[in-house]
Amino acid sequence: MKIEPLRKIFDKLGIDVNFFDLDISLPLAYQAKFDMKGIRFYNQLTYLLVKETRPGTLESFIQQAEFIAEKSGLDYILTFTTITNEDKRLLLKARIPFADSKGNLFLPELGLVLAKQKEVIFKEKFKPSEQLIFSYIIGFAKEKLDLTEIQNVTGISVPTIYRSLRKFVSQNWLGSEYGEYYFKKKQERNI
Repeated sequence: MKIEPLRKIFDKLGIDVNFFDLDISLPLAYQAKFDMKGIRFYNQLTYLLVKETRPGTLESFIQQAEFIAEKSGLDYILTFTTITNEDKRLLLKARIPFADSKGNLFLPELGLVLAKQKEVIFKEKFKPSEQLIFSYIIGFAKEKLDLTEIQNVTGISVPTIYRSLRKFVSQNWLGSEYGEYYFKKKQERNI
């Protein structure tokens, strides 16, 4: 199996990989039909690259790759010289990892390792009025919020200010008591 095209793709993406030979006890028919290499990402995740030397159907390729992966004890990545758009679509839909020498690449498990988990502060976007009020609160507000001052500075109506402040209270960013809004203590705030 020619690994240089794949090495260039991973280098271009900035992914640290090491290729190595595998010794898997397989029937002679499998040894003749498939090229196999091991690949290790970041010296942690190890996979089996499987490439057909004599092309057959995609379904049989997947079934045979699963058999080889079972024998090796590693998850597999189907490897192609080139892949048709239809085959790409089918593999993506089935979430089967694949790579080809043209730069097409789908590795769902690796994506989970490479992508940093970001904490979601809020799921919905702020409305423009909420953005303006939130910006005012962060930049200029004191411990207790003065609604008249917010209205004078932002030009937003009092009912809209109240709606926004109630939303911030429900997000646990502000506290409310007897119609007054205030910052929660630092250890209680989730901002």
